[in-house]
Amino acid sequence: MPDGPSFTNPFDWWVQALNLAPKNLNQSILPGWSFLTINENNSTSPETEQYVLAKHSYGRQIGRMMDLVAAMADEASPRIKKSEAYEKLNEVVADVDVAKKEAAGIRRQRLLDELKALRKKDSADFDALIAEAKG
Repeated sequence: MPDGPSFTNPFDWWVQALNLAPKNLNQSILPGWSFLTINENNSTSPETEQYVLAKHSYGRQIGRMMDLVAAMADEASPRIKKSEAYEKLNEVVADVDVAKKEAAGIRRQRLLDELKALRKKDSADFDALIAEAKG
């Protein structure tokens, strides 16, 4: 059997001739976006960075620095407090506070839904869990 195009399907010849389809059909949905990619290309010590992240996430690190910057900004001169940078920092701080409250509400609702489902499915297990939580 020849390696050339099949004559049973006339489109085979065009596909092979133009070779338009890529050999690899993998495509990133969000190129350049990642929750965590640490490698030798973007860190001088990926192992150390991963070790630090295991103890303190980027969010925690940024949050603590933001808290410090906000505290320092609150002690700044009146001129600084009138600046756009000060205003934008306070907007970010307020937005993060709102997001944290919303996330806590979502977690609370999820927990409540799980407890209701457990009580409905297995009331003895639910009672034991409540007794354990009380102490």
